Amino acid sequence: MPDEIQLRFRSTNGDIGPFLFPDSTLVHNLRERLLVEWPKEGPLAQHPPLYATQIRLILSGKFVEPNKCLKDYRKDMGELKPDSIVTMHVVVRPVEQGQNGKQQGSNAEQKDQPKGCGCVIS
Repeated sequence: MPDEIQLRFRSTNGDIGPFLFPDSTLVHNLRERLLVEWPKEGPLAQHPPLYATQIRLILSGKFVEPNKCLKDYRKDMGELKPDSIVTMHVVVRPVEQGQNGKQQGSNAEQKDQPKGCGCVIS
């Protein structure tokens, strides 16, 4: 039986979980599960992610990479006991809006768009 890790996901608006995952689970799959489990009510429901790619996970102060497995981050989790719950922090990136009010398509399109904002103080 593979090793399993209990994970809780913490946002500034509350926690989701804990959930039990095999240590062979890809971080991308964690984000997919989190998207499905995202609360429909309460403070977290105010700004839900629309896509799993908007969800960024942080462990021990570092962003975890979507193509790595949980077992790749075991050293960052410290000593795990059978009842341990590992907390990953969650950041939801906002969806960027284009000039026509629609979501930007690809990263290439986003690179062509000017960044920043303009302010006028009179």
